[in-house]
Amino acid sequence: MEKFPQLKVKEFMHKEFTSIPLGMTLRRVIEILSKSEMPGLPVVDNKRNLQGIITKRKIINLLLPRHLIRPSSWIGSLEDMFPSGALYGNRGRLLLAEDVMDTRVRTVKEDTPLFEAAVSMEKENIEFLPVMRGEKIVGIITQGDIMRALFKIG
Repeated sequence: MEKFPQLKVKEFMHKEFTSIPLGMTLRRVIEILSKSEMPGLPVVDNKRNLQGIITKRKIINLLLPRHLIRPSSWIGSLEDMFPSGALYGNRGRLLLAEDVMDTRVRTVKEDTPLFEAAVSMEKENIEFLPVMRGEKIVGIITQGDIMRALFKIG
């Protein structure tokens, strides 16, 4: 275990990941997240600068109350599942990633000790952290990555 404090985030982070453009519809975001093994994904502008994150937990919290109104609607399309308009904003416009993303995002640098990332995730009850090099996102570190590191050195 004495090796753990020496490990860096960049050694275990996901270097290949999907990012969500600000203007992507919530329907498409749900589709991408449902197929992803990540607990959430970064939201980026057209220059690929980090603007926020969208997590599976956030989507579930956003949509689940509306689903409870019609429990049988789990079968079928997203429109059938959320007939009360969960995919739409107040003015009938389709909700976009930028409408539902969290903008207060905790990040780490790629040279951050893995131990610090693990402590931060535990203290703040978050499942992943975007990894930054300057202003650019270069990876994602997850709780699963921390577990993999612990197993590797264990």
